[in-house]
Amino acid sequence: MADKKITELVELLTPADADLLAIVDDPLGSPVTKKVTLANLKAAFSAANIEIEEIGAATYDDIQDLINNILSSGYVIGGELSAVAPPDGNIDIAAVKGYIKTSDDDIGVTKAFDLAKNDDFVLAGEGTNYVYVWYDAPDVKFASTQTWSDIKTTWMFPLGRVWKDGNDVHIIQSGIYLPNFIRESHERTLAVRGFERASGGDISESGNRFLKSEAGVFYLGNNKAITVGEDTNNGDTFKRHYHAAGPVWTS
Repeated sequence: MADKKITELVELLTPADADLLAIVDDPLGSPVTKKVTLANLKAAFSAANIEIEEIGAATYDDIQDLINNILSSGYVIGGELSAVAPPDGNIDIAAVKGYIKTSDDDIGVTKAFDLAKNDDFVLAGEGTNYVYVWYDAPDVKFASTQTWSDIKTTWMFPLGRVWKDGNDVHIIQSGIYLPNFIRESHERTLAVRGFERASGGDISESGNRFLKSEAGVFYLGNNKAITVGEDTNNGDTFKRHYHAAGPVWTS
């Protein structure tokens, strides 16, 4: 086969993991040309090996560090709790996919997982049960407890609560759902708190039936709104109506 420039080679548009590439090993010492599979090459580019922009020599300087620091354990899809049919006091737990920390550390290594469903799961006991997912190295498992404090905020996360009364169960889905979390937090705040005053905005009157408002800070969901003060005593800003002697209405 005649020699060709790299630019003259046929382009491979869909490389497979078993495809080979040539690579120079130890180029600054005793260079040797070796082969490497695409699969092994991709494995070298884990999240821990992909750097983010940093100022100076930062400690948390790669994608894995970023994930560990800002992502909590929780699920992305699945994890629905349902009563067994016919009822026997146990529950079925749907397969769940998500992320979980692998140690009891707020910034511990966070890994993706897929956990298969668990049918006829046995609850901890009568009354209130908290169903959760936890990392039991090297596996991820479902578990149940009747003590909320048993569920650590790092390498465990809840899926829901179940009230068990003999063969009957009453279920509330209440897990740590990760997707679109910032928007969901905003919508919750908006629904629960509405338009809320943080500071200022006091309204008073001058004694001459003129209103005065102070500058204020308000929130609508997670959105901050700043208002300016207004003193209507210095201008014809409000039309006032009052009941005078006579009796007549005066503006």
